[in-house]
Amino acid sequence: KEYLFYRERNALVKEVKKEYFELVYLNLLKIQFLSLDSNFNVIAEASRKYFELGGSGKLEYLTALAKKQEASMRLKQTENDFLAAKTRLHALMQTDSTFEFEVNEYEPLEYTMNDSAVETARRYYEFDNKVAFIRAKAERYKGYPDLHLEYFLGTNKGPDQKLYNGFQVGLGIPIWFVSKLSAAKSMILKAEAVQQQNQNYVVQLASKKEQLILELSNNKAQLDYYSKQGKQLADEIRFAAALSYKSGEINAFQYLLAQENAVRLETEFLHFLHSYNLSVIEINHLSF
Repeated sequence: KEYLFYRERNALVKEVKKEYFELVYLNLLKIQFLSLDSNFNVIAEASRKYFELGGSGKLEYLTALAKKQEASMRLKQTENDFLAAKTRLHALMQTDSTFEFEVNEYEPLEYTMNDSAVETARRYYEFDNKVAFIRAKAERYKGYPDLHLEYFLGTNKGPDQKLYNGFQVGLGIPIWFVSKLSAAKSMILKAEAVQQQNQNYVVQLASKKEQLILELSNNKAQLDYYSKQGKQLADEIRFAAALSYKSGEINAFQYLLAQENAVRLETEFLHFLHSYNLSVIEINHLSF
């Protein structure tokens, strides 16, 4: 019972953490897409007016309009995903009170693998196997003849009463002997199936642990790359685009395309950071 309680609690904590950090991730995406959407709205409107005045071609205006619609759709989808994740978290917490959410920072989580997870599961399933076979044996014994042996001290009601030792032997034969044996055989087969299933659970848990560690290693490598190069490149693109725009080397539309590339790099960094943190949560709360 303790293990089952631990497993259920552990699973619930894991799901709550995953939904919470899903909100953190989506909230940061919203900030990125909101900035991009706002900038493209300005450029699209400026391109429309400039086109109507004959200052630019129709292709530039249509491209700006398409970019505006794309940015708006990405923002709307992220907002919907955020609300859905918030609803799921609210359901997991099972509370009637509402909560507001505003987190603008996201850091890698600490990896604290519980090395005893597989061993704890193995001990639990071994105990489960023993219980199943004990029940099967108890069912088998119900089909055996029941032998009763009784000793007693007796007397009589005559004038010269004496005490004497007495023994009583009885043999009980089950009426439904064949059905009892069939039920016992069924219980034994069921216990063997439980044993095989539990052995598979332990093997799957060990395999799951190895897969999660490999997944974590891959996510860590990608996260390190974007932490060292991707974010720096995004900052350099923004800085260079701002200087070029101020000096007149690029127009407003080219400036926003550079901003879009910077946002793409930062959202990719958020994606790998989120994938890494989800892997950490899975490992930290590994159970079967």
